[in-house]
Amino acid sequence: MGGIRYVTGEPDRPPVQTGISLGDALASLYAVIAALMAVHARDARGRSEGQVVDVALYEAVFNLMESMIREYDVAGIVRERTGAALPRIAPSNSYCTGDGSYVAVGAKSNAIFKRLVKAIGRPELGDDPRYETNADRTEHAEELDELIEDWTRWHTSDEVLHILEEVDVPVGPIYSVTDIVEDPQYQAREMFLDAEIDGIGPVKTPGLVPKLSETPSEVKWYGGSSGSTTTRSTAGSSASRPRNSSGSPRKGDLVDIPVSVEVGPRDGPQREGTNILASDMIAARYPSRPRGSLRLSRLL
Repeated sequence: MGGIRYVTGEPDRPPVQTGISLGDALASLYAVIAALMAVHARDARGRSEGQVVDVALYEAVFNLMESMIREYDVAGIVRERTGAALPRIAPSNSYCTGDGSYVAVGAKSNAIFKRLVKAIGRPELGDDPRYETNADRTEHAEELDELIEDWTRWHTSDEVLHILEEVDVPVGPIYSVTDIVEDPQYQAREMFLDAEIDGIGPVKTPGLVPKLSETPSEVKWYGGSSGSTTTRSTAGSSASRPRNSSGSPRKGDLVDIPVSVEVGPRDGPQREGTNILASDMIAARYPSRPRGSLRLSRLL
């Protein structure tokens, strides 16, 4: 619903997922930003009460969609899938190298394009009227991609990166998880933490972002084994939830967390409770409950 899946994929194929839970991650980031804004408003303006933080997953994704709405409103343009290329920018794509890796290359401006074609041994293309401007190059994007990949396939990814970096052409590697783990920059930035997980043993986990110079973050607890926190988390919860004959949550039930929230439809009465649940999770597990965006209240 946010618009990103429609524009993701190849032009002649159905829309595809991005491969990660992008909406969940984005919504959580916006929620944190909003909570900090609310705290600042309370402290800077001397507010005696907090305020509702309202974040919807689809709106968080929609907020990334650049000029899509303006293009549609002004010119009636419906942005479509363009594969790995950026729309209306050429050349800008992913190219296979001789060692089977991929690199991303972008040369939107005329000056960068001239440096690129000189670096790949085709300087005459810089004066070709078909490629004079970015608009011209966009009309011939496919043939430019073929010309560039004809060159990259004769070089390793390291060679391509070195040659193009030397002439200031934007280029970067496309990393797999193996490349990430082995990259010295990631390691120097301490982007891998060694965790000891109950029942599993040592496990690498992603490092913390952002990094603060005076108050660096740390992970004090990585979580226990499955179900180890159920009793502690539900202690003090007064929400009415399905339970088994012993009064304990049934296996598979979502666990209550004692924090005041409001969950309900955006344009309807709110229900106060003591559980933090994403609205789509509520609808999937408890269809009778109202579906809406997650609203946190009286937390700040």
